[in-house]
Amino acid sequence: TVGPEYAFTLCTFMYLFSFLITLSIKTVSVGQIDTNQSATQNFFAGLMFVYRHPLILPLVLTTLFHCCLTMSFESLLPSVSEKLFTNGGAGATYLMMAVGAGALCLVLITANIKGMATRGRFLLLAGLISGLSPIFLGLSSNQYMALASCALMGGAQASYMAIAGAVVQEAAPDAIRGRVMSVYIWHMGSTMAAFNLINATIADTVGFGLVLGISGLVFVFIMLFSVKNKFLRNLYIHGTLYQNDNDRKNTVIAETVSK
Repeated sequence: TVGPEYAFTLCTFMYLFSFLITLSIKTVSVGQIDTNQSATQNFFAGLMFVYRHPLILPLVLTTLFHCCLTMSFESLLPSVSEKLFTNGGAGATYLMMAVGAGALCLVLITANIKGMATRGRFLLLAGLISGLSPIFLGLSSNQYMALASCALMGGAQASYMAIAGAVVQEAAPDAIRGRVMSVYIWHMGSTMAAFNLINATIADTVGFGLVLGISGLVFVFIMLFSVKNKFLRNLYIHGTLYQNDNDRKNTVIAETVSK
């Protein structure tokens, strides 16, 4: 309506608004860095914590597959647009707008979920829908089906990532939480970018529909298989973050020491 420069200006003000809201957070969180160790050693402390934690590790691995198999779709949207829209460039934009609209609506709903048990069930549901929605997109025969599928994808994927990130932060002790999240984001960002390239390369040979369908179906099976892990199962059903009372006590002790 008014041109891209005003859209970017609006984005800038939204970042400013987010910054002001962040300043209102009153929760105190203090990390604990061993000054006798190098930056690399402190980083690997976070890495080893993730790889040894009975809940965080399977959740990170499941989320990694989520990013690889369901969220690496941007490189395929131009192909979807060329098939279903008369204006390919504009069509790809509309599809991304649908993803963003779905993400915005569902994340606002997710933010109002208070109980961890409800979050756990919603995480499982969002994961399953994240796998099914790319299949719907690959099978879309018209613009409206494609837009609806993208909105569903955006909502489910954003909700899954929001809850998974919150669970990882809550399960990690305050002393090492920052490094744990660094490891978490590092895993997600690198694999998602790599699989965008892989998916686009494969789609040039077999078509985007097959890539979306197979990757979505594989992730649905991964989500169903993840229920076999007792720690993830307890998270999905009961919202449990700790294996037992000793695990909870050790986390509380670690946070107390860090403070």
